[in-house]
Amino acid sequence: MKTNLTILLFLILTSSYGQEKYYDWFDMNLKGKPTYVKEISIYSLSDLTSKEYEFFQDSTLNNFVAINEYYFDMNGCVSNEVYKKFFDDYKSGIDTLHTIETIEYKDSIVTKKFFAGKQLVDKQVKIFDKNGYLERIILQGYVTGSIIYKRDSKYQIKTIFENLTGIDTNSKTKISLQRNDFGDVTCKKTESELYTALDNSNEKKESIENYQYIYDTDNNWIIRTTFENDSLTLITQRIIKK
Repeated sequence: MKTNLTILLFLILTSSYGQEKYYDWFDMNLKGKPTYVKEISIYSLSDLTSKEYEFFQDSTLNNFVAINEYYFDMNGCVSNEVYKKFFDDYKSGIDTLHTIETIEYKDSIVTKKFFAGKQLVDKQVKIFDKNGYLERIILQGYVTGSIIYKRDSKYQIKTIFENLTGIDTNSKTKISLQRNDFGDVTCKKTESELYTALDNSNEKKESIENYQYIYDTDNNWIIRTTFENDSLTLITQRIIKK
């Protein structure tokens, strides 16, 4: 009887507490504790036939392939993140973004500074709930504002609310997510409203993206296809290293 009571108490405490410290592996739905993830995305090549790109063929080809790289520390947090287009050099170009340091993890707050070269381009303050899951991001940089995350009973993100302000713009966005049994997003509905001060315009948009996956033995997706309005818009391949 005493043993059963002890086990029950342990289960209650662990299930109600959640994770002791936030790690990006969870929200990126990565299993097996990888140290490096590379994502190569190819956009729809059918756009190459559009007259819109007729005089910009070289730059267009560059923009049709994007590469994201994530380096993780031993705690599962992103320690370095790099974005580039296909022909870009890692050591140059404004599209390269580095996470230089995590300043603080205290009282459920993490502050990160982002640099392009030596120039500070962004600052993020991440706020966590009592169970250690990311609840809000406050942006301080060229773009200011906040991103709020709402979670389901499994602590996975189900809704994202963004309120962002640029130099002459203000945007409000609601993103609703549906997931499969592996925890990956199968449907993303985006409802956005953009105000532009330059021409005093207010534009509302709504889009729905659907995703299909191929998985590895760790149940991490390694191929993702993105569809919008029944049209293939993006193919993404992942390279995962432990």
